[in-house]
Amino acid sequence: MKKIRLVLALALLAVASNASAVDAYPAAPIRIIVPQEPGGTVDTVTRYFANRLEATIGSAVVVENRSGASGAIGAEFVARAAPDGYALLAASTNTQAMVPHVLRSVRYDPLRDFVPAVNIASTTTVVLVAPTLPVRSLNELAALLAGDVSVLVLTSASALPYVQSGKANALAVSGGQRLAAFPGVLTTAEAGFPAFDVRLWVGLLAPARTPPDVVAWLNREVNRLLREPEVTQWLVASLHQPVGGTPPDFAATMRADHTRWAEVVASAKIAAQ
Repeated sequence: MKKIRLVLALALLAVASNASAVDAYPAAPIRIIVPQEPGGTVDTVTRYFANRLEATIGSAVVVENRSGASGAIGAEFVARAAPDGYALLAASTNTQAMVPHVLRSVRYDPLRDFVPAVNIASTTTVVLVAPTLPVRSLNELAALLAGDVSVLVLTSASALPYVQSGKANALAVSGGQRLAAFPGVLTTAEAGFPAFDVRLWVGLLAPARTPPDVVAWLNREVNRLLREPEVTQWLVASLHQPVGGTPPDFAATMRADHTRWAEVVASAKIAAQ
């Protein structure tokens, strides 16, 4: 009986200790690892939200770029970090759904090694071709794909400067809704390619086994920011759509995209490098 009481007492102390640690979060600077170079879509969105978060929680939020291997290096770093909420991954469709299927060097499981905190925003992509190429639609492009054709598929924010400067022509915007920033450009669905719906998201992941209360705190704070009109306006002006939602919502998105890109890689016979 005494042994049972001792075990229960120890368990109670452990729970109390964990609760105290969670209540104190964040008690140290939060690091958000961006697994790409500075200046890209993931980096820009992450830095904006890090600054907004830091201004409201009274604790430092530091963005750190760890690029390489198409994002795999930074993602693996967070996967191996302590599960305490102080090292987070600025994850994207790239690191969690695409790269793991095409790089043999990936040493993290995009689903099992992380716990989703919150999906911040998503963006569509734009199909670009050089102005010198005699192509003005996706159908014309599909007649030329057998040849040596240079084509770019970029996020809408990254594609806009090339189009505005005349360095590239936009053929289509992925998804089912046109973008005001690309007047007159059809959606891929309108162009007859409804399956070409490439949406890229940016969200926060924590290492697996991070305390649920810490994940809930992160989710709550980012969702609070997403409800601020100024934040929404910034995202829309940056050609992003606010997402938010719950960790299970984000987990479902990750699983669906992971499956989808696995099928794309397999059907296109893309060999892992």
